[in-house]
Amino acid sequence: MSGMESGSTSRKDAKNMKVIKELKKGDRVNVKISPMAIFLFRDGTVITIHQDTKLDFTAPITQRLRQRDTGLRATADASLLVESLLDLVVDQALEVVEAYQSKILKLEEAVLLKPNMKHVRRLHILQGDLILHKRTLEPIKTVIYGLRRYDVDRVAALSERIDPSEKVQGYMSHKSKIYLADVHDHMEYILTSLDMFAGVSENLINYTFNMSSYEMNEVMRRLTLATIIFLPLTLLTGYFGMNFSAMWSIQHGHTDLIFWIIALPLMAVVLPVFLWSDLERIWHYMQKRTAARTVKEKYKQA
Repeated sequence: MSGMESGSTSRKDAKNMKVIKELKKGDRVNVKISPMAIFLFRDGTVITIHQDTKLDFTAPITQRLRQRDTGLRATADASLLVESLLDLVVDQALEVVEAYQSKILKLEEAVLLKPNMKHVRRLHILQGDLILHKRTLEPIKTVIYGLRRYDVDRVAALSERIDPSEKVQGYMSHKSKIYLADVHDHMEYILTSLDMFAGVSENLINYTFNMSSYEMNEVMRRLTLATIIFLPLTLLTGYFGMNFSAMWSIQHGHTDLIFWIIALPLMAVVLPVFLWSDLERIWHYMQKRTAARTVKEKYKQA
């Protein structure tokens, strides 16, 4: 029963992943992820296994090997070839970072101009992809660091019989480790950039929701202000609309002028009472503007 349930759950998960992939279509950065295996043997043989049948991925290294004056061919160092392959992988990852940076900048410009829920959807998709790419690229950083730091230690740990006086030689040369330091720095920059872009996406999402809340608050404030302004008029209109038989304001020869005689003083009292905090805010703002203008004028004169 447990096997049947797990199989049904896996099929449901695969179906849901296909649906989510289809929903995210069009708002993502197209990134092709393919595995690659690199084997370095003690005799200097390097074997790479990857899905590129046309060998376009390793074409830059092939061109360097065909030139006689390149360091990769002159040294004939197999570990330097491994470093070049890792550097090539990291360079491809840098292109991914640049593509996401361009996408984030466009979305940031659109959000700052006029934020809406479409931008939140795109940012949510990009944020998930950025987290996924960061988790995918972190093992590469671990591999690079391990080749630089624990190459000799791992060789010594794998050797069953080793003479303490004998010097242990790792698979990576000193020159390749120096170049791997630059590759490690590039990988650190990539992971930091992906983390930063994910943070920027989160901030833009929060900014969009905050602006939506602010606009809603402004709408409610305008409605409240209109209600406060027309509150005295509504009260007096209800009074004069009563069907009383004896109303002194009508039977004693008064016209609709009596309505405004009562309404205007009442509004002059009610509006300052309800809008006192807003009037204070406006007064403080005018004082700050005046003080800032005075400082600028003194600075210009000096």
